[in-house]
Amino acid sequence: MLEYLDQPLANLGGPERLAVLGLRVWARALRDGTCPSRALAGIVDLAGAGHALGPAHTFFSWMVAHAEHQLMLGCPCCGRVSEDEAFLLAAMFAAEPAAGYAAARALAKSEAAVAAASLARVLGRQLAPLPAQAVPDPYAGRNPGVPRPPSRPGDTARG
Repeated sequence: MLEYLDQPLANLGGPERLAVLGLRVWARALRDGTCPSRALAGIVDLAGAGHALGPAHTFFSWMVAHAEHQLMLGCPCCGRVSEDEAFLLAAMFAAEPAAGYAAARALAKSEAAVAAASLARVLGRQLAPLPAQAVPDPYAGRNPGVPRPPSRPGDTARG
């Protein structure tokens, strides 16, 4: 988990960057009352990972429904990985199943942790083959110290 915490998205590999961007777009659509799967489809299709849409939607839905607390996710324009996003990435991309379970358990209620870890590993395996260049870096050329202007009224700019 620590390898992801507070990392700039530009430092992540393609699969990890796609997971974070997809989760953020999915969560934003859910919050806005639009179809999260449709929003997520645009991101995964752009990266050539349409096959991961079902596992991603299933894992994200499961985690939102079974989290111990409201997940704190960055907005789509945030340039760094949040703590909860770092746990989700660790659950998806852990080399050992026990480490993935521990990361999922940090966020999910105990009775849901095994299923969360399993769903995370399925998604991680779907995304793992993607090369870094398959996922465009939306922050390329942006100074991470300079916040991006709010995209919508009421949003706050975070860098």
